[in-house]
Parts: sequence; structure tokens; C-alpha cells
Amino acid sequence: MDMNKHLIILGIAVLLICVGLSGCVGGPCSYDTYNGIATITSVKLVENLTEDVENVSGQYQVLFIFELNDNESIKQEQISLYETISGKEHEFRLTNSWYPNKNYLEKYNIKENETFECGLKLITEGACTPWIYDLKNIDETDYTTFNLNGKR
Repeated sequence: MDMNKHLIILGIAVLLICVGLSGCVGGPCSYDTYNGIATITSVKLVENLTEDVENVSGQYQVLFIFELNDNESIKQEQISLYETISGKEHEFRLTNSWYPNKNYLEKYNIKENETFECGLKLITEGACTPWIYDLKNIDETDYTTFNLNGKR
């Protein structure tokens, strides 16, 4: 084998080891989780959606505001990150970035002024998403309410 092939094999081996150790390409990320409440502020039908998902009940943009529980306090090194998102509306979408449909909203009782326990994850290490919201008792990977008709 020539030197180029050895380098390619070595590079692939290093990549596979890194992916295996970290669980994802790009390296491991760590988060601190803070508990609070997400209040749904808006549920509106998305007009002129270009998605190729057929679902007669439409898809809806869901906005919410996160409020930290009284007994929680943000670590000093994360305060500036928290302040950039605190008090602002955030959009809820499914894991694959789809908007929820009417059946999904009904299944999880998502409507304006409804509240959900919510975890806010703020990054402490790595180059991943700086913050992640985790609305409890809502399965963001539940696509059973969509009529996929063999698509995607």
C-alpha cells in the first residue's frame, strides 16, 4: 500500500474513533438544565406552507415564553446567555423541524395560555446549540398525527 492509502485509512480510523467516543460528529457537548414553565403565547395556522407533508388539518406555529422556577438560579458564567433569551418568545417545532398539526395540538393539549413544565438546557461545553428547551410530556418525535402517505 502506498503512503496516501495509509493516510486515508488512518484518517478514517481517527474519525470513527472520535464519533464513537463523542456520540456525534463535532465533538461532545455538555449542558446545565434549569427547570421552569413554558406558557403557550400563540398558536396560528401557517399559511402558504411549502412542506410536502399532506395533512388536511394544516400545520401551526406555536410560540411560548419560558419562565424560570423561583427556586432555580442561573450560574454566573451562563447569565449573559440566559439574558439573550429570557422573556422572549420561542418557537416550538418537532424534532425534524416540522410544525405540529391540529391533531398533534389536540393530542398534547397545546393551546394558548396552556402551561407545561419545561427544562432549559444551557450549553457549558462544546460547539452545539447554545440552548435547548424540553417541554415535558410532549413527544417532539411523535409523527403519528401526520398523514405521510409514503413521503419522507
